[in-house]
Amino acid sequence: MLQNTGTTSWSWFSLTGPPGTVFLGGATAIEQTVPCVVGPPEEIVCGPISAAGLAPGGMVSFVGTLHAAVGCGASFAFAISATGVQPFTPVAPATFAGSCEPPALVAPAKLRRAGTRAVVATAPVWSETPAEVAYRWQRCARTCSPIRGASTLRLSVQAGESVRLVAVATFPDGESLRSVSARLKT
Repeated sequence: MLQNTGTTSWSWFSLTGPPGTVFLGGATAIEQTVPCVVGPPEEIVCGPISAAGLAPGGMVSFVGTLHAAVGCGASFAFAISATGVQPFTPVAPATFAGSCEPPALVAPAKLRRAGTRAVVATAPVWSETPAEVAYRWQRCARTCSPIRGASTLRLSVQAGESVRLVAVATFPDGESLRSVSARLKT
Protein backbone atom coordinates (compact mmCIF):
# COMPACT_ATOMS: atom_id res chain seq x y z
CA MET A 1 0.00 0.00 0.00
CA LEU A 2 1.40 3.39 -1.00
CA GLN A 3 0.16 6.43 0.91
CA ASN A 4 0.42 10.13 0.14
CA THR A 5 1.84 11.44 3.43
CA GLY A 6 2.60 14.85 1.92
CA THR A 7 0.61 18.06 1.64
CA THR A 8 -0.03 18.11 -2.13
CA SER A 9 -1.55 15.67 -4.60
CA TRP A 10 0.57 13.55 -6.93
CA SER A 11 -0.39 11.53 -9.98
CA TRP A 12 2.74 9.54 -10.79
CA PHE A 13 5.11 7.39 -8.75
CA SER A 14 8.27 5.42 -9.32
CA LEU A 15 9.80 2.58 -7.36
CA THR A 16 13.46 1.62 -7.70
CA GLY A 17 14.47 -1.69 -6.17
CA PRO A 18 17.68 -2.70 -4.45
CA PRO A 19 20.60 -3.81 -6.68
CA GLY A 20 19.70 -6.89 -8.71
CA THR A 21 15.95 -6.16 -8.71
CA VAL A 22 14.25 -6.76 -12.05
CA PHE A 23 10.66 -5.58 -12.43
CA LEU A 24 8.54 -7.46 -14.97
CA GLY A 25 5.46 -5.30 -14.48
CA GLY A 26 3.07 -3.91 -11.93
CA ALA A 27 -0.54 -2.99 -11.28
CA THR A 28 -2.62 -0.94 -8.89
CA ALA A 29 -5.78 -2.13 -7.22
CA ILE A 30 -8.09 0.73 -8.11
CA GLU A 31 -11.11 0.54 -10.40
CA GLN A 32 -9.02 0.84 -13.54
CA THR A 33 -5.38 -0.10 -13.16
CA VAL A 34 -2.82 2.66 -13.63
CA PRO A 35 -0.42 2.19 -16.57
CA CYS A 36 3.05 1.12 -15.40
CA VAL A 37 6.25 1.07 -17.46
CA VAL A 38 9.41 -0.84 -16.57
CA GLY A 39 12.76 0.63 -17.39
CA PRO A 40 15.53 0.40 -16.52
CA PRO A 41 14.87 -3.10 -15.11
CA GLU A 42 15.22 -2.09 -11.45
CA GLU A 43 12.68 0.73 -11.81
CA ILE A 44 8.96 0.94 -12.53
CA VAL A 45 7.03 4.17 -13.19
CA CYS A 46 3.24 4.27 -12.86
CA GLY A 47 0.71 6.97 -13.63
CA PRO A 48 -1.30 8.94 -13.98
CA ILE A 49 -3.32 7.66 -11.03
CA SER A 50 -6.22 9.93 -11.95
CA ALA A 51 -6.82 13.40 -13.38
CA ALA A 52 -7.01 14.78 -9.83
CA GLY A 53 -4.07 12.76 -8.51
CA LEU A 54 -3.76 11.10 -5.12
CA ALA A 55 -4.84 13.57 -2.45
CA PRO A 56 -2.90 13.96 0.79
CA GLY A 57 -3.73 11.03 3.06
CA GLY A 58 -4.92 8.98 0.07
CA MET A 59 -3.69 5.44 -0.49
CA VAL A 60 -3.21 3.24 -3.53
CA SER A 61 -2.47 -0.49 -3.47
CA PHE A 62 0.37 -1.56 -5.78
CA VAL A 63 1.59 -5.03 -6.70
CA GLY A 64 4.90 -5.32 -8.52
CA THR A 65 5.89 -8.47 -10.39
CA LEU A 66 9.59 -9.23 -9.97
CA HIS A 67 11.87 -11.61 -11.86
CA ALA A 68 13.15 -13.02 -8.55
CA ALA A 69 12.22 -12.62 -4.91
CA VAL A 70 13.73 -9.88 -2.81
CA GLY A 71 14.23 -10.16 0.91
CA CYS A 72 11.39 -9.46 3.30
CA GLY A 73 11.61 -5.82 4.34
CA ALA A 74 13.76 -4.79 1.34
CA SER A 75 13.77 -1.02 0.83
CA PHE A 76 12.66 0.47 -2.50
CA ALA A 77 13.33 4.10 -3.40
CA PHE A 78 9.93 5.77 -3.77
CA ALA A 79 9.52 9.01 -5.73
CA ILE A 80 6.48 11.02 -6.84
CA SER A 81 5.50 13.55 -9.48
CA ALA A 82 2.45 15.66 -10.23
CA THR A 83 3.23 15.70 -13.98
CA GLY A 84 5.13 12.49 -14.77
CA VAL A 85 8.14 14.51 -15.97
CA GLN A 86 11.54 13.49 -14.62
CA PRO A 87 13.08 14.04 -12.19
CA PHE A 88 10.55 12.72 -9.68
CA THR A 89 10.70 13.95 -6.06
CA PRO A 90 12.14 11.33 -3.69
CA VAL A 91 10.04 10.64 -0.59
CA ALA A 92 10.35 8.06 2.20
CA PRO A 93 11.35 4.59 0.99
CA ALA A 94 8.70 1.94 0.39
CA THR A 95 9.26 -1.34 2.23
CA PHE A 96 8.65 -4.64 0.47
CA ALA A 97 6.07 -6.63 2.42
CA GLY A 98 5.45 -9.60 0.09
CA SER A 99 6.77 -13.05 0.97
CA CYS A 100 7.49 -12.05 4.55
CA GLU A 101 6.08 -15.33 5.75
CA PRO A 102 8.72 -18.02 6.07
CA PRO A 103 8.68 -20.60 3.28
CA ALA A 104 6.52 -23.65 3.89
CA LEU A 105 5.82 -27.03 2.35
CA VAL A 106 2.55 -26.90 0.41
CA ALA A 107 2.52 -30.52 -0.85
CA PRO A 108 5.06 -33.31 -0.29
CA ALA A 109 6.54 -35.41 -3.09
CA LYS A 110 4.23 -38.18 -4.30
CA LEU A 111 5.57 -41.54 -5.48
CA ARG A 112 4.18 -43.86 -8.14
CA ARG A 113 5.34 -46.97 -9.94
CA ALA A 114 6.64 -46.57 -13.48
CA GLY A 115 6.48 -50.09 -14.80
CA THR A 116 7.81 -52.99 -12.72
CA ARG A 117 11.36 -51.72 -12.22
CA ALA A 118 11.09 -48.00 -11.48
CA VAL A 119 9.51 -45.47 -9.16
CA VAL A 120 9.05 -41.82 -10.08
CA ALA A 121 8.26 -38.89 -7.81
CA THR A 122 6.54 -35.58 -8.34
CA ALA A 123 8.58 -32.78 -6.80
CA PRO A 124 7.31 -31.27 -3.57
CA VAL A 125 5.58 -27.90 -3.80
CA TRP A 126 6.82 -25.05 -1.61
CA SER A 127 5.18 -21.69 -0.84
CA GLU A 128 8.10 -19.96 -2.58
CA THR A 129 10.66 -21.10 -5.11
CA PRO A 130 13.73 -22.66 -3.50
CA ALA A 131 17.22 -21.73 -4.69
CA GLU A 132 18.14 -25.42 -4.62
CA VAL A 133 16.51 -28.79 -3.92
CA ALA A 134 18.45 -31.94 -3.06
CA TYR A 135 16.76 -35.33 -3.49
CA ARG A 136 17.78 -38.50 -1.63
CA TRP A 137 16.01 -41.82 -1.96
CA GLN A 138 15.85 -44.18 1.02
CA ARG A 139 15.21 -47.93 1.23
CA CYS A 140 12.94 -48.76 4.15
CA ALA A 141 12.35 -51.79 6.37
CA ARG A 142 11.86 -51.01 10.07
CA THR A 143 13.98 -47.91 9.52
CA CYS A 144 15.01 -46.13 6.35
CA SER A 145 18.56 -45.74 5.06
CA PRO A 146 19.98 -43.77 2.11
CA ILE A 147 20.39 -45.39 -1.30
CA ARG A 148 23.83 -44.44 -2.54
CA GLY A 149 23.83 -42.27 -5.68
CA ALA A 150 20.01 -42.00 -5.84
CA SER A 151 19.46 -38.25 -6.16
CA THR A 152 16.92 -37.66 -8.97
CA LEU A 153 13.14 -37.97 -9.15
CA ARG A 154 13.40 -41.46 -10.70
CA LEU A 155 14.67 -44.63 -9.01
CA SER A 156 15.31 -48.14 -10.36
CA VAL A 157 13.95 -50.72 -7.91
CA GLN A 158 13.63 -54.45 -7.30
CA ALA A 159 10.24 -56.05 -6.68
CA GLY A 160 9.20 -55.99 -3.03
CA GLU A 161 11.32 -53.01 -1.97
CA SER A 162 9.86 -50.22 0.13
CA VAL A 163 11.24 -46.75 -0.68
CA ARG A 164 10.66 -43.10 0.12
CA LEU A 165 12.06 -39.78 -1.09
CA VAL A 166 13.54 -37.08 1.12
CA ALA A 167 13.76 -33.61 -0.43
CA VAL A 168 15.66 -30.74 1.20
CA ALA A 169 14.89 -27.28 -0.20
CA THR A 170 17.26 -24.38 0.43
CA PHE A 171 15.79 -20.91 -0.01
CA PRO A 172 17.55 -17.67 -1.03
CA ASP A 173 17.67 -16.52 2.60
CA GLY A 174 19.56 -19.70 3.58
CA GLU A 175 16.63 -21.38 5.32
CA SER A 176 16.19 -25.10 4.58
CA LEU A 177 13.05 -27.20 4.73
CA ARG A 178 12.73 -30.98 4.51
CA SER A 179 9.94 -32.98 2.90
CA VAL A 180 9.58 -36.75 3.28
CA SER A 181 7.24 -38.70 1.00
CA ALA A 182 5.08 -41.57 2.10
CA ARG A 183 6.68 -45.01 1.65
CA LEU A 184 5.89 -46.98 -1.50
CA LYS A 185 6.22 -50.77 -1.69
CA THR A 186 7.22 -51.93 -5.15
